[in-house]
Amino acid sequence: MEFKYDQLWKDNAIDYSAYRELMATQVAEGSTSGPIQNEGLSNYTKINHSRMKRLDKKIELLPSVIERVKMVRQPQNWLVITETWCGDAAQILPVIAKLAALNEYISLKLIWRDENLALMDAHLTNGSRAIPKLICLNEDFTAILGEWGARPRDAQEMVMSNKAVMTKIKDKEKKANHYNDFQIELQKWYNENKGEAVQLEMLVEIEKWQM
Repeated sequence: MEFKYDQLWKDNAIDYSAYRELMATQVAEGSTSGPIQNEGLSNYTKINHSRMKRLDKKIELLPSVIERVKMVRQPQNWLVITETWCGDAAQILPVIAKLAALNEYISLKLIWRDENLALMDAHLTNGSRAIPKLICLNEDFTAILGEWGARPRDAQEMVMSNKAVMTKIKDKEKKANHYNDFQIELQKWYNENKGEAVQLEMLVEIEKWQM
């Protein structure tokens, strides 16, 4: 399926500041993004909002990455598929936002996954609707320069290994407990990595996107 990315950008996407403001509203209302509204997802959004608030202030970009991103002279539109309940997005979006803010030639907007499933299904990760997923578009939205996501390679390997384990667990309660334990382990990895993996992988992609 071909998409009118310029129309999606204009009509369906929001900038990062609007996304953060919406998260704050959702937390105040006890809601979340997407069609499914329940206590579990709203709690994830609350945790993610707090996490992103901290990362927005404290995340530090690597000097080598700053230098290279500032050299970009080909206009790029970064469209990121996401949802506020997504734990990976909470760790990754603050990094992407800081990278985009370094250069006036890079524009960033975010778009909801569950309201744009056809778009999501055109940008799967290993057959999965994994988010966040960054699509890099050229200046006039006529070409896809590249993609990145949904996670840094090491984190993705952790997720895939965990999925293999999960398929072997039949008891629902044990499966739920294992999933919760793994989410804690994954977030610990993100916290210890401090956004460096995202930056370095994005740096490699940005080199390609300039060709």
